[in-house]
Amino acid sequence: MGRTTKSQLPEQAPSDPANRLKQILLVPWVIFFWLSGKTTVPFLAEMSGLSKSLLRRRRLRNLKESTKQSAIASADKFFLDKTAKQKWNKEDATVSGFQQAAPSILAGEPRPYADFIYLQGTPDSPRLPLTVAFAEEIDKLLNRMLAAIHRNDLELFKRDFVNFDWGNAYPRSDVDRHDADCRMDAFRAAQSLDAALTFADPFVWDLLVSLFAALDAEHCSTYFVKFRPRPLLLLITPKLNVKVDLNAQSQEFPRRDFADLPVRRLLEFSHAIVFWVKEKRWPDKPVGRKKLGEALGYGDQVIGNLFDGTKNMNATSYDRIWRYMWTKVAKCESPYFSWPLLLATIVCQKLLITRDPNQKLKSFVLIGHEDYTRLWNWHRQRWASQLSEGTEDWPAWL
Repeated sequence: MGRTTKSQLPEQAPSDPANRLKQILLVPWVIFFWLSGKTTVPFLAEMSGLSKSLLRRRRLRNLKESTKQSAIASADKFFLDKTAKQKWNKEDATVSGFQQAAPSILAGEPRPYADFIYLQGTPDSPRLPLTVAFAEEIDKLLNRMLAAIHRNDLELFKRDFVNFDWGNAYPRSDVDRHDADCRMDAFRAAQSLDAALTFADPFVWDLLVSLFAALDAEHCSTYFVKFRPRPLLLLITPKLNVKVDLNAQSQEFPRRDFADLPVRRLLEFSHAIVFWVKEKRWPDKPVGRKKLGEALGYGDQVIGNLFDGTKNMNATSYDRIWRYMWTKVAKCESPYFSWPLLLATIVCQKLLITRDPNQKLKSFVLIGHEDYTRLWNWHRQRWASQLSEGTEDWPAWL
């Protein structure tokens, strides 16, 4: 998953450790663009008021001071407009207070991961302070590593990295522990910053998985308060069709629906939640295409394109789907949708699925549940006193 993520980021000189690390710091922005459904340059142009041609030429360092201030003012207005649409009152002092309490503003230095988690959601959605704090620990580690690279201090780079809490104290399989120990030994033995960062790469990308697990653990406790805690993000990762057995000597694979892809799984899960609210019980099986189409006001072809991933989904389109589903199925106003589930869906759809030029499914990656669940349990354990535990069961077909 880490290797796939890096391939989505702006290309940098591979021999420059600082540039390689900066790629990691850009990940929240990349995900933010995906959620918006826009590509990088048009989105930045809309937010800053700068021209697309200027942004494509990447001459931002040569901007006049007045142009910089204009871009900052435009970004502030963009934020206010965005928050107003999310039920904030533009005149309300809480808007300014919310901005000023952003982790990067309080710290006086970049906190991209913490800011990303902090700024999601709406005023009526639960805040996630535990995840924000963990994201800030990741930001601080990456900033210290970057500072060590700039100082050409290999020992400082190693010390900060080794002293970070990777959750290794939480039980893990012997094979997994042996693999992690070998990677860390190789990192400690590195004789250059470039070599050290190469050995650190798998750990750094593991941080992103751990951040998702943290988000999952806290969100499950604050959004799905009535239900038993479980790793929810695994419910939207690609899943093989139940008729497919990869261990079989020979079999005839289905022509379509070889796997249930993230968007399909999110829509099935979303419908099940709305059904539960109305009927006070879970549906016996995932919603079918026809019934889902009726619930969304879509034809069979649109549902099919969503299911197979040939029709993209972003935050705006999912918000529309979510609200319409509540009106049609539950006959009531919807709460704010589960943005971590949408976030994980879009990330998985972008990183774990590849297609041929004709949009035919080429390959997909199945996520190993064991290590993710271990990280999820680690976060749950250390935050146990601050997280709730519901009693309602989840449907067996999940």
